Amino acid sequence: MEELGLQLENQKGLVVSRATLYNTVKLLVELGLLVKHHTKAHVKYAAVQNKKGHCQQVCTVCGKVKDLNLPEMTTLFGELRVNRFRKENFMLQIYGVCHTCQQHLAKQTEKNNNKQ
Repeated sequence: MEELGLQLENQKGLVVSRATLYNTVKLLVELGLLVKHHTKAHVKYAAVQNKKGHCQQVCTVCGKVKDLNLPEMTTLFGELRVNRFRKENFMLQIYGVCHTCQQHLAKQTEKNNNKQ
C-alpha cells in the first residue's frame, strides 16, 4: 500500500490515506477486478485481465505475476459443469519459483556450500 500511495503522490500529485487505499483495494478484490497473491515475502495484487477465464503463474519468492495463455485450460474450465452451481468465470493460479529466483537461490546455496 505504501508503494501505491507513493506512486499516486509522485505521478498524479494525489495524497491518499492508507485507509482509503486498503478499502479501495478490498473493494476491487471483492468485485473481481484484482486478485490477491500471498508470497513468502509479501502480499501482491494483480489486475484481472479476462473475466471469462484467467491463468497466472506467481513466484512465491519475488511475487512476480505472469499471465499465461493456456487455451486448453480455458476450454476445459469453460466447459466444466458443476452440479447446482452456475459458474461465472474462473482463475487458475500456479504458484512456484520463477527462473530468476531459481538462479539466485542456486547461487546462494552454492555460496553457502563453499563457506563450509
